[in-house]
Amino acid sequence: MKCRAVNSDSRLSTRVRRSLYIGSLILLCVSLLLGTVACTPTGQLTAEEKLEDWQALVGMLEENYPYFGVMERKNGFDWLARQDAYAKRLQRTRTDLQFAKRLSAIVAELRQGHTGVITPPAYGYMVATYVEHVNTLPQLAPWVETLNQPLVQERYADWGKHFCEQAMGGKTQPSGLRTGVIEPDKIAYLRVTSFAHDNIEADQPKILQFLQDVSSYPYLIIDIRGNSGGSDFYWRNNILAPLLAEPLQAVMRTALRGGEYGMSFMQPEEIAALRPIAELPSGLDYPPELQTDFRYFSEPINLVEAGNSVGFQGEVYLLVDDKVFSAAEAFASFAKATGWATLVGQATAGDGGSGDPLPFALPNSGLIVRFPLKMMLNPDGTSNYEVGTVPDILVPPGADALQVVLDLLNSEEG
Repeated sequence: MKCRAVNSDSRLSTRVRRSLYIGSLILLCVSLLLGTVACTPTGQLTAEEKLEDWQALVGMLEENYPYFGVMERKNGFDWLARQDAYAKRLQRTRTDLQFAKRLSAIVAELRQGHTGVITPPAYGYMVATYVEHVNTLPQLAPWVETLNQPLVQERYADWGKHFCEQAMGGKTQPSGLRTGVIEPDKIAYLRVTSFAHDNIEADQPKILQFLQDVSSYPYLIIDIRGNSGGSDFYWRNNILAPLLAEPLQAVMRTALRGGEYGMSFMQPEEIAALRPIAELPSGLDYPPELQTDFRYFSEPINLVEAGNSVGFQGEVYLLVDDKVFSAAEAFASFAKATGWATLVGQATAGDGGSGDPLPFALPNSGLIVRFPLKMMLNPDGTSNYEVGTVPDILVPPGADALQVVLDLLNSEEG
């Protein structure tokens, strides 16, 4: 997930393979905190400084943001066309905190789950997480450098003093882990509603023991309906690796605008693997803006190694719905692309391979806006965030995907 490695050689180096995993490490936890509001006003920014911040943000997004076309089609309006009206709204704010709140609301009008203004609790969580991993994943250094800019630190220290107490909780969702046997010696059931990074270690032995207990079953149903993501480490290490007997891989395809700011977050080997957008395979259903607004694409290998294998040889059914997003989407798209599982349910919410969102520090306020750099493309060329992953067995809204699978297995038995 949220995959930054773009080396197309199947013999990926250890460092590059590890870079595949970190992408969604904090996506869910941070997205849960976007949009919460501050309580007490303060203020130093002038109207000119607010305008400069806004113009810097718009200019950077125009060169790097992959989803303007997608969001216009999904939302029914052109966000960029409103930029002058947005600028006036921002300049009319009386305090810094009003500016932060209004900017949050304006960016939220893009309605994209990985795009938004970072709040003080989310900022603290991001700093701690990136600093924790930067020694083993040095490619995270640009994230740490941005988050640790003195102006950014000062802004979030000040904003944090005025943040509502009730808005500061809920950094991590419970995983919602449930395991059970639907039919002894035949159908096992595993449900996870969040892949939050903080739950990986606690859940791993529970899941492994369950998979060992049902390793001889012919059918395993994995239910991730309602799962809005978290970390790819969760599904890679806790679920998929024990169920594999050998490595499993799929070729991803991602496109990017090629702006200078976004490229500064990429590793040399990633940049070297980029190809001109004109070389995309023909005959696929690409978003129209790829040929006009994008410069590059890449085809990294998404590789999952077997680990703690339980020797499972049965069939896997993966239940999905339109709430499956981010890291959960990465699991769904990987399972379908490799044929490892049969997907049942509704099309997912997508955005499972866009890479770890980049932080952009506004030059005067020090506020951080994060956004995806890459657009993941489905095998048919469509935008993964726009279309999602379409299940192998589509279930009408209101119908129960679990019951559909059980009916299918019972009919096959008959």
